[in-house]
Amino acid sequence: MLHKDGRLILAKFSISTILGNNNTPEFLLAFIEDITERQQTQLKLRASETAAEAGNRAKNEFLSIMSHELRTPLNAIMGLSQLLQQEIVGSLNEKQQEYISCIYSSGEHLLALINDILDLSKVEAGKEDLNILPVSVVDLCNYVISSVRDQAAEKGLQLTSEIDPQVETCMGDARRIKQMLMNLLTNAIKFTPSGQVSLEIKKVVKGITFTVIDTGIGIDNNQFQFLFEPFKQLDSQLNRQYEGTGLGLALTRKLARLHGGDVTVVSTLGQGSRFTLFIPDQLDLISNNEVDEATTTSTPLPTALNKKRILLAEQEQNIAILLQDYLQIIGYQVRWLNNSAKFLEEIKNFSPSLILLDEESFKALYKGDLLNLLRQEDNLQDIPVVIICNSENDFAEFTTLHGKNYGYLVQPIRIVQLESILMRYLS
Repeated sequence: MLHKDGRLILAKFSISTILGNNNTPEFLLAFIEDITERQQTQLKLRASETAAEAGNRAKNEFLSIMSHELRTPLNAIMGLSQLLQQEIVGSLNEKQQEYISCIYSSGEHLLALINDILDLSKVEAGKEDLNILPVSVVDLCNYVISSVRDQAAEKGLQLTSEIDPQVETCMGDARRIKQMLMNLLTNAIKFTPSGQVSLEIKKVVKGITFTVIDTGIGIDNNQFQFLFEPFKQLDSQLNRQYEGTGLGLALTRKLARLHGGDVTVVSTLGQGSRFTLFIPDQLDLISNNEVDEATTTSTPLPTALNKKRILLAEQEQNIAILLQDYLQIIGYQVRWLNNSAKFLEEIKNFSPSLILLDEESFKALYKGDLLNLLRQEDNLQDIPVVIICNSENDFAEFTTLHGKNYGYLVQPIRIVQLESILMRYLS
């Protein structure tokens, strides 16, 4: 409608009936409200939400692409560093060993940063699916304590753990709980110059608490608001003295809340901190899709095993060189395939005992055709296939489609991870 000043406006009409003494209508009141500004504001909000959603989708797509692109060179950096450390291709002097160790540890640091960024993005986008199962608390405790023991020993810190006798299992995603506890423990060790770091696990009402206690530098109460924000260091001095991005605590809290729990902190500046992870009982959320975890201990392999054959389906040259060289050195026959069109033909001609297949390079095979190709021939159905993927979640999706006769290697590939696969399928 037209306003009295000649402007075209959006208007809302409403009519009310006014009743008289006898409860009969006496007259009507008509209201005309100018809602032009309100409608424009709502349209702007909708446009902003649409733009934000589009930006979020673009970000997730970008991170998905970057995940593979970043991990690919790290495969070569970390994999070849490990081969040099083992002196498979020749002896190194002390200084060379020092340089190689530095290259490898720097690759580990970069990988941890990449994983944190990708995990945080996935959780924020609501795309993180938890695999809720009963988890042994003792096994959890032993794993995380053994993983950080060397870090604590290097700083001369006492590392202890205490488990409530009432606690046997908790309900959660084992990989993610380990990740949360590792973040809390490594943070505690990082910010504790001397004294001790301890992990206390207790049964509480409706769940279990994992408390990491340290005697470190502590946190000022005024800084608590920044603790769980991504990319936040508490002040510039800490940023210079202690390396890190501030992603660990942000990711830990988001993963805890994804479990239905939370992370809280109590700290005194100069005396230390207590970070408590609460995981609730979730007996009704047990998943049937259990994914075997890669073993974390190394089983030494003999220098010459046997002449079992491995077909390596990989388009990235640096990764292929790393895997092919290592597998041939320890006694396997390896054929490298970089063309998916010849996949079935190569299997028939080569008769491999094991197939290593990169899911990114051979997407069509990985997503649907692989099992059908192998089922075309009776003698090919039982060949184990190991998928080289970016995360355990990728492999979990694959086993849902194709069953359990498959293993996986998460990029960047560690030699110990590869050895575990070889011992599992070709021992």
